Amino acid sequence: MSAALGESVRSRRFIAAEAEARAERAERTREEEARARVDAERLRIAREVHDTVAHAIAIINVQAGVTAHVLDKRPERARETLVAIEQTSAQALREMRAILGVLRDSTEGRVPHPGLEQIEELVTTGREAGLDLKLEMTSPSTPPPSAVGSAVYRILQESITNVIRHVGPTRVTIGLDFGVDVVEVRVTDEGRRHAPGQARWSPCDPGGDGGSTEPGRGITGMRERCQLLGGELTAGPRPGGGFEVRARLPLVPAGTVRS
Repeated sequence: MSAALGESVRSRRFIAAEAEARAERAERTREEEARARVDAERLRIAREVHDTVAHAIAIINVQAGVTAHVLDKRPERARETLVAIEQTSAQALREMRAILGVLRDSTEGRVPHPGLEQIEELVTTGREAGLDLKLEMTSPSTPPPSAVGSAVYRILQESITNVIRHVGPTRVTIGLDFGVDVVEVRVTDEGRRHAPGQARWSPCDPGGDGGSTEPGRGITGMRERCQLLGGELTAGPRPGGGFEVRARLPLVPAGTVRS
């Protein structure tokens, strides 16, 4: 009788210990999942801030330089560049407010994420910064998901920003080819225009700080955007000079069959 009672007590203790261990494992899992969600959101916000601020600062820097150069001789041109600076900074402020609105968890003052509708405006901004920019774009048969449109815009924005920052005035070709299930993005530049006898600049990392052989935040951010949507991105110097960014993004989730 006593042996049976002892066995029953040990069994209850064992069950209680197992239940406690399961509860601890479940709590650790919840904490790890919460940390993963926080890290993912922090990374997303970091990408948005980088893309918004880097692009705006690059444009403002170029336009400010033009203003200083033509202020006395061509005041009408100086006024144009000052207007461009005002518009670029205003757009950056709107996007920053939208990003910070996520942190405040408030819908007040938010604006939609930029997408395909803003690409022409992005191209115009690049041209105003001195790029000889050509856009070759096919029309999608159906409106792509907003996440894809936003990713395409950010890839183009970062690529243009890199050319402005690290190359300067040059010829840039943007290609957007919408297929049935995939959109292909291509941004190529012809490299820095140089004087005779000057060494040609070959970028190892147009998304970084210059001179580094490690991927910079810009290219890393573009690649992460693609991977989150099941796509892929490559970036590197072209054999004949210049730089090229290529991306492929699916227009439908993996496993989805179009009717």
